[in-house]
Order: sequence, then C-alpha cells, then structure tokens
Amino acid sequence: MNTPKPYDYLIIGAGLFGAVFAREAHKAGKQCLMVDKRPQRGGNLYCEDVDGTVAVVLEIERKIFRQ
Repeated sequence: MNTPKPYDYLIIGAGLFGAVFAREAHKAGKQCLMVDKRPQRGGNLYCEDVDGTVAVVLEIERKIFRQ
C-alpha cells in the first residue's frame, strides 16, 4: 500500500537558493516544506520597514570554511 507523501521536497534553509528552488518546484506541481532558523525568507537578503519605507537589506557576514 502506498501512503502519499505530504511533501516532495524538504528544503533546509530559506536563503536565495532555497526560496528559488521552492518556487520552481511549486510551479512544477511539487509540494515543499521549507524550514529556516530565521523568521524571514531570503537568508541574508530581505526587506525591512525603516521609518515607513521598505528597504532591501543585505547582511554580509564573515564566514570561515575549513576542511
């Protein structure tokens, strides 16, 4: 017996790539669940209300990758 899956894709991280992937998958008829630790989608790129004006914010963090 096949039990239907509630989601076709689980997307970890709602940054730019995750958000675009989810959008394209949804357009293709797929169900996606996207989770992220931040309250906003878009990762380091998001909109914020600054004194009644919508501002695009880009957070740049220093990241060090080690192998």
